[in-house]
Amino acid sequence: MKTIALFLLGVLTTASTYVEPAALSAGGPRPIARCFCKISIHDLTNQHSATGVIQDLTGTVNKTYSGVFQQSDANQTNCNTRCTAAAAGLTGSQALAAAACAAGAANGTVVRAWSAVGTREYKSSQQIGVLVRTESVTTCTCPKGWLANTTNVDGGVTGDGRCKREACANFTVSPPPPNGTHVGTWGFTFGNSLVAYGSAANGGAASCVTTPGSCHF
Repeated sequence: MKTIALFLLGVLTTASTYVEPAALSAGGPRPIARCFCKISIHDLTNQHSATGVIQDLTGTVNKTYSGVFQQSDANQTNCNTRCTAAAAGLTGSQALAAAACAAGAANGTVVRAWSAVGTREYKSSQQIGVLVRTESVTTCTCPKGWLANTTNVDGGVTGDGRCKREACANFTVSPPPPNGTHVGTWGFTFGNSLVAYGSAANGGAASCVTTPGSCHF
């Protein structure tokens, strides 16, 4: 029996538990397991360590378990209930949505709290929300009389931010340069004509508007 007791004590005082000074007694240290509660952008189902954590609520829950079976299923359930209660008020939190986006979470990511006792596997707790993330979009439109470089539409939206217009035609020297021969940054050739790129100087610069991205639940 003494051998078994020493074995149990060795198991319970490994990395799976910790010993607080207040827990010391004349009979030696009493193993204690903490109730962990963490909000993560990752699926921690059956994981023994937490990744993707954007907020740690372990201190808020502030619960530990002692005894031989401190990491029991019953304590796991109790910890999960406490974690759910601690995270319930954070459902839909804009601050957590921003933190999730800053951590690289993609659109549609389920953000939730997870609980675990000691080194037991994490279990799903309170859902915080499903992330809705859109990236910023810049739209550039050419002025009337100038063609969008990517679509050839007069006054249209240009995907590369450039506008163009024929400057002169009917080259008198044949054959003309190959299509797309650049004339510095001023323009290029096409057929037997010279096409100018729009600029602020010649009045053909595109007008660009940026729509900011969003991040919320």
